[in-house]
Amino acid sequence: MKMTIKQALQNGAIAHAEGKLEKAQLLYREILKVRPAHPLANHNLGVLAVAENNLVKALPLFRMAVEANPRIEKFWLSYIDALIKEKQFENAKRVIERAKDQGVTHENLNVLEAQLMPIAHPKNVNSAIPSQQKLKKLLKYYQTGQYGEAEKLAISITQRFPDHPYGWKIKGAVLSQTNRMSEALVADQKCVQLEPQNHQAHYNLANTLRELGNLDEAEASFKQAIKLRPNFSDAHNNLGFTLTAQGKVDEALATYRQAITLNAASAELHNNLGRLLLGLGKLDEAEESFKQATRLKPNLSDAHNNLGDTLSQQGRLDRAETSYKKAIAIRPDYADAHNNLGRTLLDLGRLSEAEKSCRQAIALNSNLGAAHCSLAVSLYGNGDIDAALNSIERASSIDPQSKTYSAILRILQTRKSRESVATGSYDTRDSDHNVQLPRKVFKLQRTVEEELIAYLYGLETLDLKKERDPSFGSAKGSSNDVNFLLDTHPIIKTLAKDLERILMKTFDSEIFVHQSFFTIFAAGGGTVQHNHVSLLDQNPVLGLANQKYALVYYLSVGDQECSEPGFLTLYEPREDILPTEGLIAIFPADRNHSSVYGGNKDRVIIGVNFYCL
Repeated sequence: MKMTIKQALQNGAIAHAEGKLEKAQLLYREILKVRPAHPLANHNLGVLAVAENNLVKALPLFRMAVEANPRIEKFWLSYIDALIKEKQFENAKRVIERAKDQGVTHENLNVLEAQLMPIAHPKNVNSAIPSQQKLKKLLKYYQTGQYGEAEKLAISITQRFPDHPYGWKIKGAVLSQTNRMSEALVADQKCVQLEPQNHQAHYNLANTLRELGNLDEAEASFKQAIKLRPNFSDAHNNLGFTLTAQGKVDEALATYRQAITLNAASAELHNNLGRLLLGLGKLDEAEESFKQATRLKPNLSDAHNNLGDTLSQQGRLDRAETSYKKAIAIRPDYADAHNNLGRTLLDLGRLSEAEKSCRQAIALNSNLGAAHCSLAVSLYGNGDIDAALNSIERASSIDPQSKTYSAILRILQTRKSRESVATGSYDTRDSDHNVQLPRKVFKLQRTVEEELIAYLYGLETLDLKKERDPSFGSAKGSSNDVNFLLDTHPIIKTLAKDLERILMKTFDSEIFVHQSFFTIFAAGGGTVQHNHVSLLDQNPVLGLANQKYALVYYLSVGDQECSEPGFLTLYEPREDILPTEGLIAIFPADRNHSSVYGGNKDRVIIGVNFYCL
């Protein structure tokens, strides 16, 4: 009975491992008679040829293997090692660059590059160079995590051979690994000085600058690395991170997409692009990016978790649950995924399961504020408000700046206080938390101070097109991630106090401001149809949607003698409100609304999202 190719490979590998080399060679050659380009058979025959010290025979076999399947790292490493042994140093350098393009681990390539260093850089040294033995020893110390020994030897090499780049390279890497970034910067800058045309040197410098928060300089260094090596996908990827941190979203998207054209097989690149798209609210595109990442690398737990986040935001909770569970199956200690699963189970109304997942997340990371928050909601839903308050207080102490934690804490405190006063006890299972509040639109008036408008124009504003914001056209202002009314300027403090007084009087209730922001629209600006209900408001346990309102305060209305005077349009039922200076329009947060403004003068508004308690 004839063997299949798979059986022949298995038998060849067994014979090879047992030292039966002639049998192994025979089996591999039989495979090549049927499939001459079979990558593993060519590679393994090459390994046998190297063992016989027949490098001339091995090289074409290794070349055939990498050409047939360039994704297998060991094929590249065997090929490069054979080229170096055959003293084909220029060919080895070219193949190393090709291997980098295919995503071969840089640490593994460093071992081989170290052997080329004295040959590749003869002009960078004075009259002597470090021995290959010393360079290999240095690299071994670094790769095995012996950073103390690596640092000592690197210092010794840089002192004796200050114009040889390899000692500086490893010194910089060691300092980065031990979180001494300012010192690493000096070493990385020295590498660039010695090798200005070395893309890797610029890349290492850029990473250090990014860690130090010097984003403009990091951007320039990443771009220089890409200029020297246009298909450097890692540099494109990290440039994308840097541009995102700078708020240069369009450039970041273009950079990630360019990186993917260079290395479409990189699951990490698709995952990173997906994260950016998710942050921009482009959920369908983000979903496809994360799915592609999981197709390319099924065990990439981060991509499964991110896919779960995307599905959750789309309201596809059952599928989100499946994705989170896949992430946890791959990585059982993934605290964020356990918490995200808990949050999803909460939204599905499975409170006991949610509590279990949240507690598992906290056991893995006790400082995960989101897990304490989700646990608080599950405990509240199960009728234990005291334990819920303890958990949300813990979350708030971990992240005092979180508006979500502050809102839940204040709401639960108010609910307990109100019910305790009325009944002398509190049980969430027997209480009606759907506060009966009016569903109508309120139109109020407040005099606008010229100083207030002038102050807003003096603030550094965001381009809202680069934020996850419903604004379009030329719109600048503040992000709703920052509570604008907490500004300590006297004019803002006065405004905040007045608005709170107006709202408390209008609703006969305490209020909690969750978000506040300002926006400046120029001609052609406006907002797409949207509402102000968040994922928190949709949570069925807390039932906050009916307690939330949106407020728009018009400081200046601009030019209304035009075809698009900027009506505030509310839907279901439709209602068009023509703004006037000083108008305060208040409406339920779940009412969809939009506005299109076409005037030639700026329109300045302040927005507030708040809860009636």
